[in-house]
Amino acid sequence: MKRFIILFLLFSCFIPGLVADEGSPDHLYRQADNVPEYSQILVKYDTSHTNTVPDIHSLATEIQAEVITDYADLNYPGLYLVRVPGERDVLDSVSFFESQPGVSYAEPDYPIWFDRIPNDPEFMHQWGLYNTGQVYKPNGTPGIPGADVKAPDAWDVSTGTKDVVIAVLDTGIDYYHPDLSVNLWTDPVTGAHGYNVLDGSYDPLDLWGHGTHCAGIIGAAGNNSIGGTGACWNVSIMGVKVGESWEGTISGSIYGILWAAQHGADIMSCSWGESKPSRALEEVIANTDALFVCAAGNAETDIDQKPYYPASYDLPNVISVAATSPSDTLADFSNYGAETVDVGAPGVDIYSTWKGQSGSDVFWYDSFESLTNWSYIGDWHLDHQEYNTSPSSVCVNITFQNPSLQHYLVLHTPVNISGYSRPELVFSLGGAILWPLSSKLSVDACVDKKFEWKRIGEWAGAFLDFDDIHCDIPDEMRDSDILVRFIVQEQYPPEGVNKTLQLWIDDVRFSNKTEAYTPSYRHVNGTSMAAPLVAGVAGLVKSERQNLTPAELRETLMKTVDLKDELKGKTLSGGRINASAAIQYTPEPDTGVLSLKPGWNQISVPDVLEPGFDTAGIFLHVPSGGHALYSYHPKAGYVRVNETDRIRPLNGYWIYSLSLMDVPVRFQSDPSISKDLEDGWNLIGLKSRTPVPVIDALSCLGNNWTMVTGYNASVQWYDEPILREHYGNTSDNRSLVPYQGYWILMKGSETIL
Repeated sequence: MKRFIILFLLFSCFIPGLVADEGSPDHLYRQADNVPEYSQILVKYDTSHTNTVPDIHSLATEIQAEVITDYADLNYPGLYLVRVPGERDVLDSVSFFESQPGVSYAEPDYPIWFDRIPNDPEFMHQWGLYNTGQVYKPNGTPGIPGADVKAPDAWDVSTGTKDVVIAVLDTGIDYYHPDLSVNLWTDPVTGAHGYNVLDGSYDPLDLWGHGTHCAGIIGAAGNNSIGGTGACWNVSIMGVKVGESWEGTISGSIYGILWAAQHGADIMSCSWGESKPSRALEEVIANTDALFVCAAGNAETDIDQKPYYPASYDLPNVISVAATSPSDTLADFSNYGAETVDVGAPGVDIYSTWKGQSGSDVFWYDSFESLTNWSYIGDWHLDHQEYNTSPSSVCVNITFQNPSLQHYLVLHTPVNISGYSRPELVFSLGGAILWPLSSKLSVDACVDKKFEWKRIGEWAGAFLDFDDIHCDIPDEMRDSDILVRFIVQEQYPPEGVNKTLQLWIDDVRFSNKTEAYTPSYRHVNGTSMAAPLVAGVAGLVKSERQNLTPAELRETLMKTVDLKDELKGKTLSGGRINASAAIQYTPEPDTGVLSLKPGWNQISVPDVLEPGFDTAGIFLHVPSGGHALYSYHPKAGYVRVNETDRIRPLNGYWIYSLSLMDVPVRFQSDPSISKDLEDGWNLIGLKSRTPVPVIDALSCLGNNWTMVTGYNASVQWYDEPILREHYGNTSDNRSLVPYQGYWILMKGSETIL
């Protein structure tokens, strides 16, 4: 009775005219909401026969269609656009017209798809995404058309998804920036947009700019009529602040990685590094289920010879990125390595978001018309050629000839900052690449000429264009007269550096911050910019194929590069990243073959089978002579395997075939597979696609196995057993072979890996 009631309810739901509405049945024939009102086809007449064939208008009327365009009006006679009612099949209408005398052809009015060029007003600056040979920077030189990652073609496929989480392990993110705010990851528990490793808070606000720049390269909102765009128009950007002023620690990076992994990061962008290896960092990365996109570094160095970590870690989930130019060449500052640097990506003059500026009221200012306000030690001088505002800046030469040399520039007349609620020191900084050459710029302050200096800022980095640096004045120094000093420290002369580098300071001012906020953008150079671009492309690929493992995602990016002569011998792939090719890439199936002999066969598979090919249904075409497929369990004995049961890697199976037979299999690689073994006999397989000596294949079992033997299907009998050391011939190290099942005698429980 219960079944009848359910069926009746289903019947009444699906045929509402019979139960729910006893009136007019017209609603049963109402056109579905998603059927288009009309479709269109193009019909071409042979103009040499137009006087002897049916009129196009008359033909259209026969199928309730109408001619809406006659291209003769554009001096192209014989071509017509015909509108067909939506309920009529388009292909039927095409066939109708093609069957008429005098019609050369008819075809659907197919849609066309324009390249997804965003409406962001600054997109023309972003040559790395779309290079038409435009002048992408004021007073710059044009690039080479096509020297880009082919982003618009990729955006035709996907512009990303918020389901993909990309962690930016950097100096934080300006989460107030309007081009980033819509794409920020948000912790459902705390409401935070990431984590600050430096102070243990949930506030990853970027006070520097580098992390914000990387975040914008990955995922500045696209097509929002603001600024530029990221590689992903839609993504979840997780800010993990692991450093400030271009410096952090390995321990902080490890904490940031683990925190990001714990909170669901799929991809981690790492625009930082160190020449000294860390085993702890390597292990954490290796054991994290995410793709790490790592900058190769900016020291013009072959990191095959002088490694740079984490880019140099040889791990399947690490992709190392060099920087390329708008001319598709290796950037002159970029590290490289034929074995350790995987791909190139645009990294010169990359335009992206930067830390926004608070409003300020300036109450003291020096544009360095002279050095009247300053005392100095070291090679400081006015420079009338390089400056942020005219007429000059103050410049220091860095020669690297004296590792202990400190260059001091000291304000010798105190500035009264009392009465200001939020005072700050601001100055414009420009210069050559200082990092990773280990020179630093520090800023100290003291009050009331007591000369008890306190550090209020420290930096090491690439300031190729003048950049405003902001230093908050500590609370205890407010309401007083203040002095500041700039210190450039030459820590040691880097190997191979025999040239003088320069640093410029301009427009020093004291100001009082206000609540006003102005978003900022700028061009920056570095492999620090190339890495997040690859991370963004990885995010696009992941949006289309979310089941990809980190290793598979890396392989996709590597196999779809545009090959470039200058990157051959400089990178492992020999090419520059191509987003369009990557997002459309379909890998060749990972396949194998189970070869069956007539009679009983003892088989196994060495890896996880691909969904759809992972059940005993793959054996349906084997002529089994009525015999079943069996597995074996130490306690239950032989167990019949049904058609819908999964075929599990490292399990052994018995199968019967009446003839020689190859059974193709398709794998979905999973390096973490294992099988628990119990005391007594177990039926196992080899976790390898190639033969492995038994001592190596079973090393994970220690001394817990006694003997192992296979089954020779050609003679329908067992192989001679292999006895473990102390039980037989210690020199017997025959190989176990893939796809073969093996009996193994255990003396205790263990797991085969």
